[in-house]
Amino acid sequence: MDDVIDQGWDSISRVQQIGIKYYDEFNERKISRPEVEEIGKIVGDACQAVAPGTVYEICGGYRRGKSESGDVDIIISNPKPHATMNFCIGLVKVLEERGYITHTLTISTATSDREENPKISLKQRPPLGEPGGYGLDSLDKALVVFLLPEDSPFHTGIHRRVDLIIAPWRAWGTAIVGWTVRTHKNCANSRVEQPSSEMCVYGQRRKRN
Repeated sequence: MDDVIDQGWDSISRVQQIGIKYYDEFNERKISRPEVEEIGKIVGDACQAVAPGTVYEICGGYRRGKSESGDVDIIISNPKPHATMNFCIGLVKVLEERGYITHTLTISTATSDREENPKISLKQRPPLGEPGGYGLDSLDKALVVFLLPEDSPFHTGIHRRVDLIIAPWRAWGTAIVGWTVRTHKNCANSRVEQPSSEMCVYGQRRKRN
């Protein structure tokens, strides 16, 4: 890594540069549950500024009951038709303006680009090795670097990796399950633990019935 910094810095992509710059911080697997929840509340508040009525659920290791997380996966949706089209662009803009996002690694609007067409946006993946299909990985998403402000009680000064995944309402439940068991990354090696008994709705938390 030192050789890349000294000799090949200009030859690597911006995303790779950010990954190297914050390598030590991203690999500190010490995002506590309260800090994860604080990030979720901030994202939830920003969602309401983009489209009132938006709901969110923190998934990944947090929803599996882990005491600490390596990053934060947040699934976002809205029951109003087409309310999630290009939603991630507006959400990132709000979070950047409020000073929470320090870097945007990538924004994908794959589902919005297909106009959220249910006939193609959630096609199941074909058999391994065959082309075609979309699956959960084609949902709109923004992969960002997040930093809580100094006046936050959960401020650590450590940059956090946050994935904001936007799901059309019909895919809301499927996306939550997918990002909880991490099927899009490595389902075979994951262990499903007891999910959280709460979910975030309209920026608040409520118990499941």
